[in-house]
Amino acid sequence: MNNLMIFKNEDLSIDVRTIKNEDGSISINAEDTARGLGFIQNQNKNGKLYISIRWETINNYCKEFNFPNKLGKDDFIPESLFYLLAMKANNEVARKFQTWLAVDVIPQIRKNGQYQMKPTSNLELLELQVKALREVEERVIEVDKKFDDLPLFEIDSKDLKKKVNRVVVSLLGGKKSNAYKPLSKKVFSDLYGQIHREFGVDTCAAIKRKDLDLAKEIVDSYTLPRVLKEEIELANSQLAFAQ
Repeated sequence: MNNLMIFKNEDLSIDVRTIKNEDGSISINAEDTARGLGFIQNQNKNGKLYISIRWETINNYCKEFNFPNKLGKDDFIPESLFYLLAMKANNEVARKFQTWLAVDVIPQIRKNGQYQMKPTSNLELLELQVKALREVEERVIEVDKKFDDLPLFEIDSKDLKKKVNRVVVSLLGGKKSNAYKPLSKKVFSDLYGQIHREFGVDTCAAIKRKDLDLAKEIVDSYTLPRVLKEEIELANSQLAFAQ
């Protein structure tokens, strides 16, 4: 692997493998990412400590982020996925690891093609830190934008579907109402149709994450078309007369 570079952080006792791609982007080894962010499991067997990677947890997050590939120890991930996984890690070591890569290592690799452990002067150190902080800020903004432009995660789609169900059931007068069985399909179709038209999509799963709150507002403010409302009222009134 021609562009493979390995860096060591003595304070964190970790090595990290990176690749500078032809387009200038940086990829980071998935196993090193997992160790640095704390996605590991320690097991003591017969007095010996074994450390394993929580690949199932990592790949579940990747699925949530709509990252298609299932990761293993020899894989490399893009910077954007590294930052997204770092958002899921909630521990001090992970924050230090992320800061080291984002502030020290990656900006210098992008600039110089390698990681320089020691600047030649205090002035150079200050300049590098200022530049690195600016680059990290730009990268965070870029990652946030990409994150917002992702389609809805599975959990978001399910949440939106539950809200649609609650609204439709309420408008029909409940699941036990006389109108529910014959007319629920029409109401669901009309409401989903309105959502799809608003965002120019064929399925709610294609809605961007940044539009999730707006989609929920559209569901909450949905009103029945006059003809459909009259059909529901007629069906439910027939039940009342029958009683």
